[in-house]
Amino acid sequence: MPVSVYKKQTDLFGNVLAMENDRNELWVTHDYGPRICRFAFKNGKNFMCEDPEKKLNSTGSDFDKYFGKGRYWYSRGGHRIWVTPEIKPITYYPDNEPIDYTVNGNNVIKIVDTVLKELINE
Repeated sequence: MPVSVYKKQTDLFGNVLAMENDRNELWVTHDYGPRICRFAFKNGKNFMCEDPEKKLNSTGSDFDKYFGKGRYWYSRGGHRIWVTPEIKPITYYPDNEPIDYTVNGNNVIKIVDTVLKELINE
């Protein structure tokens, strides 16, 4: 079953990379993340959590200490792709920055979170 990969603008998640076939769709954010924001049957209900009001968030002194004053983290929904095993604070860094990505000729996507890459390499 062929898979297509293309850029898509969405109201809820902003710019995403959409991967779709005749049955399923999977979206990965690239305005922030990396985060899988949608997994669904074609044109169906999203199996992932959606938080359009941004009610699920974290902020406070730990975020100020590790990431800079006033930094925050929104759940936004979906599935956040993170470091494992969990390493505080790196695992919980705010994923509010755009990510880099490439798509090769075989529809293989490589996602690079430059902020996380810098934190890990410090």
